[in-house]
Amino acid sequence: MPKARAVPHLDKFAVFERSLQARVTEQIAAGIRENRKSRRPLPLRVHVNLTPPETAAKENESGNVFHVFAFRWKPNTSEAEKDRAAKEIAAFQGQIPGLLQTHVGPNISPRGKGYTFGGIMQFKDKASLDAYFQHPTHQALLAWLVPLIDAVELDLQA
Repeated sequence: MPKARAVPHLDKFAVFERSLQARVTEQIAAGIRENRKSRRPLPLRVHVNLTPPETAAKENESGNVFHVFAFRWKPNTSEAEKDRAAKEIAAFQGQIPGLLQTHVGPNISPRGKGYTFGGIMQFKDKASLDAYFQHPTHQALLAWLVPLIDAVELDLQA
C-alpha cells in the first residue's frame, strides 16, 4: 500500500485555523475579564484577522501606523462645521494613498477632558502617513478647520 503524503497547503490551513481559534478565544476572554472589573453588560466584539500567520508576519515587518486625533471645538463652531469636518475626514478614504481605514466621530467617553470629537486612521506604513500630512486634500481641510479647534494628535506604530 502506498504511503500517504502530507498536503502542504492543508497543513498550513490547519495551523492557521488553530491560530485563529486561539486568537478569538483570547479576545473573548479579555473582554470577559475587562467586563468583570466594570460590572456592566458585556458588549461582545470579536475582531478576527483572517490573514494567514505567514502573511501577518510579513505585514508586521513593515508595521501598521495609526494616526489618532481628538478635537476640542472652539465656542463659536457651528454644528454644520462639525458635520463638515466629519464628512471630509471620512472622505479621505480612497483619496489618500496608503490609508487603510478611517474612523471618525463624537467622543463617547466621560473621560474625554473636553475633547468631544476624534478619530483614528490606519496607514500601511510611515511613508504613507508622512505623505498624508502633505496631501492637498488634507491641507485643504486644515485651511478651514484649524481655526475652529484645539487638537491633540498621536502617531503610533503597532
